[in-house]
Amino acid sequence: MCEPFTLEEDEESRMKLEAQNNTNKKLLFDKEREGILRRGANMLKQENKNNKFLLMKDISTIKPMFENTWSANLAVFSVVLDETEDQLVADLCL
Repeated sequence: MCEPFTLEEDEESRMKLEAQNNTNKKLLFDKEREGILRRGANMLKQENKNNKFLLMKDISTIKPMFENTWSANLAVFSVVLDETEDQLVADLCL
């Protein structure tokens, strides 16, 4: 198979552009992550400390966690439900 003909300057420019794009993506990711952390910390500070649960009005901060862990959670709950005789444990899984 033949390799396409390119000038050395073109390759250097392409490599510099790719490196810059990767750096920009990382900076954007870091900026978004910091914003999410800041919003979460503010929500926790505003909530009543006696509450056992925190009501999330904006799911964008927790959606990635559930997208990545739903199958593992389902597997664990299924095994526990199959093996337990304790009604409280079954209720907590459901």
